[in-house]
Amino acid sequence: MKKAFLLLVSVTAAALLGGCGAAPTPPPQADAPPALSEPLPPPPPEEEVILYTVSTTTEENTIQTDDGVVLLSSRFQLPVLTVLGEDGSPITEAETPAQEQALLNADTFNRKFTDWSSSESIQDVSDMAKEDYAWHREGGYDWHSGYVLELNCTAYQTERMVSVFGLYYSFTGGVHPNSVYLAWNFDLENGAFFDPEFLGSGPELQEAVAKELIRQCGEHASDAGMAPEDLFWQDYETIVSNWSSYAVSFDGEGMTVCFSPYELAAYAAGPQIFEVSYDFLEPYLSEQGRAILGLDT
Repeated sequence: MKKAFLLLVSVTAAALLGGCGAAPTPPPQADAPPALSEPLPPPPPEEEVILYTVSTTTEENTIQTDDGVVLLSSRFQLPVLTVLGEDGSPITEAETPAQEQALLNADTFNRKFTDWSSSESIQDVSDMAKEDYAWHREGGYDWHSGYVLELNCTAYQTERMVSVFGLYYSFTGGVHPNSVYLAWNFDLENGAFFDPEFLGSGPELQEAVAKELIRQCGEHASDAGMAPEDLFWQDYETIVSNWSSYAVSFDGEGMTVCFSPYELAAYAAGPQIFEVSYDFLEPYLSEQGRAILGLDT
């Protein structure tokens, strides 16, 4: 009995000692969360949306003698560039640097045309009319209806450009009135007027258009049953090769080059107008040129 008791105590002690020496198996644990990465930079501020719109305004003026004789009448249809916010409301006072720059761009554009209707320019022609009128009265000649000055403009706009085509008409006495075709092209992003060659990637644009215009001169002359040298001035090819110095404007179809009466042919032949499509121009345009003309979309 005693042996049995001792054996039971030995077995129990061994079990207890074994339990004290072995660590219990830990319960399964979830994966540890990954270490925090560097904080992401804040997103860049959204670029402010600035829009432009071009419209026309008409300014008229009549100058008369004291007894009501018209000396000068003027009518100027002028383009006006306006800055708009994203909601379409006009911006007249800058609240941000972007708005300040946009208003400067618009002012550069608008000042080009306000000179036409300035009191100083009108006064110069008015003084000429007064002298002419006095000469007619002293000589006993009939006075005509007075001097006339007119400017009519149309504007074409892309996201990046405004192209203005103008026809200036003037009568200041003489046998007939005079008409002059004009054009202005304005880069809205850079806030500056530019010449057509600015759109090219090199001299290829100037040369390619010159060849195309010379070809069209041949067509125009053929349609009139004449040789080009008979319809146009003898050096017409030289004149046409300098096409970018004349009235060059753009619209949704392409480029228009206008030569006023006397520039390429006699007054009786009228103005000479040439159309060049964007399909023709595109191979000779720079990436910037395509963007300005809205051809990169």
